[in-house]
Amino acid sequence: MQALLADTLDFARGSFTGRDGASTDFAALVAEECAARAAEGAPIHFSAPSVPCRVAAAPSALKRLAANLIGNAIAYGGRADVSLMRDGDAVDLVVEDRGPGVPEAERERVFEPFYRLDASRSRETGGAGLGLTIVRQITDSIGGTVGIADRPGGGARVTARLPLVAD
Repeated sequence: MQALLADTLDFARGSFTGRDGASTDFAALVAEECAARAAEGAPIHFSAPSVPCRVAAAPSALKRLAANLIGNAIAYGGRADVSLMRDGDAVDLVVEDRGPGVPEAERERVFEPFYRLDASRSRETGGAGLGLTIVRQITDSIGGTVGIADRPGGGARVTARLPLVAD
């Protein structure tokens, strides 16, 4: 009940959105999140450019975005293959899993508050249905995008595209 309440309050407050004047090295933050998950024993692979990827957003928002996507991949897909790729004035965070994927008809609905892909995903095995809603809030608030596609070979590929701060 406390976890549900905390998720609901985070969503209602929008506490993980917006630009706060901060510029955060997103590559370093994602690397830290992946290292923490690996230290807990989660199967995870991470690759990133060797240069900083600075994004104009609060570190707490970017950490929540990365944690939600990586956590979903591990929980529902058994592992997370995480990569960052610079593309002009943006950086793409790509998180892939090897789970059942997300049916094409459901790919927008999973970003709706409290929507859960299937009834078998209970509070014991998953969240309240706000993780991807929060990810969408964060990306929208900083001028980014997020979408879901099929992973070649099976599973899901979630891509969050965020604008970079000029170096």
